[in-house]
Amino acid sequence: MDHGLRRKLDRITDILWAGGVTNPVTYIEQISYLIYLKLLDEEEANRELRARLTAGNGARLFPLQAERYRWSKWRFLSGNDLRDFVRDEVFPYMASLVKDEPQVAGYFRDAVLEITDPNVLKQVIDELDGIEFQKLGPDVKGDVFEYLLTHLGQSALNGQFRTPRQIRAFMVQMTDPDLGDTVYDPACGTAGFLIDAVDHILARYSENPEEVPSTARTGWRSAVRPWKKPRPRSPISRPIARAPATCCPTGNGSKPPSTAPTYPAR
Repeated sequence: MDHGLRRKLDRITDILWAGGVTNPVTYIEQISYLIYLKLLDEEEANRELRARLTAGNGARLFPLQAERYRWSKWRFLSGNDLRDFVRDEVFPYMASLVKDEPQVAGYFRDAVLEITDPNVLKQVIDELDGIEFQKLGPDVKGDVFEYLLTHLGQSALNGQFRTPRQIRAFMVQMTDPDLGDTVYDPACGTAGFLIDAVDHILARYSENPEEVPSTARTGWRSAVRPWKKPRPRSPISRPIARAPATCCPTGNGSKPPSTAPTYPAR
């Protein structure tokens, strides 16, 4: 990968960082979505060229009315119009191509545009628009993503890595905190685990738990419903009781007797 492309990628990550998208997992994901949209537009241009050369009508990614979802059609938008169109129109359309383009639909199935600042989104799109990915070759495209992934390691060393919400939610479900439990996060940064633990407890004691947008932080939170009687927890979800200590001396200078069970000799 040449230095020009590397500098362009650095500018894109700097733009996102300055625009508030500081989690490397998030901005690598967002850049990947936009690169994929650019690649689809370039692939559509190749299909159009082959159709003209062969006088055929091959399969199109953006047939007729779907033309407006192509990168080359909406990249000239700006402001809220650009952000809203990409978020509310382009991403859902890509996710709807289950029958015609299942690989594209699978890639965008849970895709969410998290670049909320229209000016930041416009700058990133302008930078990516100057790259012709089809001409880079598969090896260079692989180098692009490898280079972006290096930001994960650098951010982890700098203490900037934030655990993704899906992993936090899974870990909280496994530990299953309840009222009266002490929740301890020794590496608390943005308090994501602590907030998710509170959400988990709120959902447990809510009559009809549901997810609603949160204004306090990015993500979703459980709606609080009228209090109800606590339900019993599963025995396997309770922590294992600690065994009595056997390393501390007793008053007479000897160790306490072992609490391990004894079994008759065979």
